[in-house]
Amino acid sequence: MKFRKIVLFFPLAAIMLLAGCRASVNPNEWVVSTGTCWNTMTVSKAGDAIPRLFSPCDRMIILPATDLAADFSVQTKFQHRAAATINVTYNWRITSPETFIRSAKSITSSATSDDHKIDPGALESIENGIVDKMLIDVIREYTPNIAAGTNELEIEDKVLKLCESKLDGRGVTFSGMSMNVIFAPQIEEALDILSALEFYDANGQKDLGIEVIKAKAGSANITTQK
Repeated sequence: MKFRKIVLFFPLAAIMLLAGCRASVNPNEWVVSTGTCWNTMTVSKAGDAIPRLFSPCDRMIILPATDLAADFSVQTKFQHRAAATINVTYNWRITSPETFIRSAKSITSSATSDDHKIDPGALESIENGIVDKMLIDVIREYTPNIAAGTNELEIEDKVLKLCESKLDGRGVTFSGMSMNVIFAPQIEEALDILSALEFYDANGQKDLGIEVIKAKAGSANITTQK
C-alpha cells in the first residue's frame, strides 16, 4: 500500500513542479493568444500562466501595457488657409489589446523575440504608420476650424479630448501631449503685429501702437559691414 502511494506521489509532484516553473504574465504586459489563427483572441491577466502553444493555429504575442513615448511633425492648415507645421510629442498606451490588434492587423504577423514579445522595430513601425496617423487625422480635421495664433495649450487640450471621442474604438489612449506650432515667416510676423496691437490697446494706446507699427513697417533695414 505504501509503495502505491509513493508511485502516485511522483507523477503528482512532477505536475506541480512543471506548473510552478511556468512563467506568468507581468502587470506591464499584455499577453494575447489564439487557438484559431487570430480569428478569436484571449487576453491573459497579470499573474496568469503564460499560455502554451501546441497546434499550428496556436499563436501568441506579448505587447507592452505601459506608456510609450512618440513624436512626429505634421503639415496642416488653420483658418483662412494659414499653413503651419506642428511638432508633436506625446505618450500612448494600449488599453484594449484585442481592439488595437483589430485596428493594427499587421501585429499578428509582426516579428517577435523567442519569448513572443513584439520586436521593438516592429512596434515602432506600427507606431509610425498607425498610431501617429490616428493623431494626424484628428489634428488635420480640427485645426482648419481655429484661428492661427490659438494658444498651443488650448490646442493640446482639445486634441486630447477629440481623441477620447473619435478614437474610442481603436484600443489606445493618449496623454502628455506637447505641441509646437510653426507658421510661415509672413504669418508669424502678422501674428506678432496683432499681438503688439492688442498690447497697446489694452494699455489705452491703440493709436500710438498703430503709428509705431506703421513706422516699423516703413523703415528701411540697413546693414553695415566693417
